[in-house]
Amino acid sequence: MIELLSRRDVNVTGSWAGNPPWRERLHNERDHEELHQVTSDHTETTADISGLDGRQRVSAAGMYDYFLGGTHNSAADRIAADRVLSVSPESRVAAQANRIFLINAVRHLAAEHGVRQFLDLGSGLPTVENVHQVAHAVDPDIRVVYVDNDPEVLPEAQALLLDEEETVGYIEADMRVPESILTHEVTQRLIDFSQPVGVLMVASMHFVGDDYDPQGLVRRFMEDATPGSYLVLSHVSIDDMDPVVWEGVKISNPRMTRPLFFRTGEEIRGFFDGLELLPPGMVDVAQWRPGEAGPRQPTPVTIWCAVAKNR
Repeated sequence: MIELLSRRDVNVTGSWAGNPPWRERLHNERDHEELHQVTSDHTETTADISGLDGRQRVSAAGMYDYFLGGTHNSAADRIAADRVLSVSPESRVAAQANRIFLINAVRHLAAEHGVRQFLDLGSGLPTVENVHQVAHAVDPDIRVVYVDNDPEVLPEAQALLLDEEETVGYIEADMRVPESILTHEVTQRLIDFSQPVGVLMVASMHFVGDDYDPQGLVRRFMEDATPGSYLVLSHVSIDDMDPVVWEGVKISNPRMTRPLFFRTGEEIRGFFDGLELLPPGMVDVAQWRPGEAGPRQPTPVTIWCAVAKNR
């Protein structure tokens, strides 16, 4: 059974000294069992998403785009996202903070650490300030490969990248199958693994279940990257999850094309084993700044993040 109590023993910068007064711990047997079902088995719940029929599926990429204020989303995505926002309006803030972390991390690695190539795994739908746009503001010759297995992403990505073929590519592939990406002709053309590369796994590993050995998956991508490469990763956590957010999860997860798998901060820290964490270490996405942690604000969900160097 998954432990739902606060993980105060996890050594992460900026963790709460105590529970904010508006939060409750999810500790009764019913909640334990329900979280185990949704995160491990994806058992259907009885929650209804009004306006969706049984055939409509919800795209994680579309919901995320909607939270960010984008337009690359379907009616089903918007209905599901609005239902989540109706019980947890702060979810939009968390999504935006996660996006800002990605933008800041890419800009920092390009400008301050000389990274000239990025592999964006689980890139999602094009939106404001995409990775190649942020990177090209530093150096227009930086190369970027986007990877996603959501069929809705492909046409949008192709339209965006029509004029960027020399430096930017897109692969429709599943990050849970690393060889399909590492040996792909687009990767081989644009990414030189003998030079430092930024491996981006931002809000993507929480769609990878334990059956796929998620820590081994991260290691597989990083072992191909030369020393001096970087891992940029964020992951939604069950640490101190607001019960209201949990209600939103029960509503949306059964309809998702790629359901969420929740992990503790301790488990998320394991993704960085063997790597050197850059300051400020592993913090909530709203806190991440190059070299230091910003103030921790009460939020209904924790999204842990870090940038780490391959030694």
